[in-house]
Amino acid sequence: MHPKRVIWVFLLLAILVAVIALPGEVRADFIEAPVMKALEPLQARLTRLASPLAGLVSYLNRISGLEAEKQRLEGEVAQLTSDVARLKETESENRRLRELVSYQSAHPEWNFLGAEIISRDPNNLVQSATLDKGSQSGVAEGMTVLAGGTLVGRISRVLETTSRVLFVSDASSSVNAMVQRSRALGVIKGRLGNRLLMDYLPQTDDIQMNDLIITSGLGGGFPKGLPLGRAVAIRGRDVEPFLQLEIEPLLDFRKLETVIIILNFTPLRQ
Repeated sequence: MHPKRVIWVFLLLAILVAVIALPGEVRADFIEAPVMKALEPLQARLTRLASPLAGLVSYLNRISGLEAEKQRLEGEVAQLTSDVARLKETESENRRLRELVSYQSAHPEWNFLGAEIISRDPNNLVQSATLDKGSQSGVAEGMTVLAGGTLVGRISRVLETTSRVLFVSDASSSVNAMVQRSRALGVIKGRLGNRLLMDYLPQTDDIQMNDLIITSGLGGGFPKGLPLGRAVAIRGRDVEPFLQLEIEPLLDFRKLETVIIILNFTPLRQ
């Protein structure tokens, strides 16, 4: 071995022995300082690389928190929407009950039974609906059905727990009626759509647009004085003996939800 190399080897061995002979704390400081000094550039580089990553992690955490808050708020909105819908339905039901009580107070001679419409005829050829009250509740065929004091129709079929009401707008329906103002008499017939037709009015009768049409009570099919609708068109030629009135009902039969049945009016014919 070359003499210089031998000298360096002995020198390194001497340094190593000297380091080993040092106390533990001194030895650790002696070794750690150079190592840390050597690692400083790498540590600085790692710090620069980690800083954006830490920002990204913080951003993702904020996004996750916002998503959770969004879901919470959406849940609250859905609950509030449901609560508002229930309150509106409750208000609507209370209004109908108040109308029923008010109408019943105004007509103490009649006994009323409230009923809800639970289904409708699937086609438009028959204007009728199924009610949630039947013979168990005292309902019978021919009974008069009202809504808001306006004539809806008559009970046409009764089962134990349900019944069917035939609307006055049905083509097979016929109601003896009169013009409230002039007392002119005629017959109301149903038509397709939300319209009625009043027929057999003499040409000489006093008829005006917007006249209120009510039941006449003739024939005993319905109580007298129940509102039906208003005249919106007058038809007829001078050579014809009768006029026809197109009547717009006071009710939209397609939107009815609840009705009342007069239990103690017995029609003379059904």
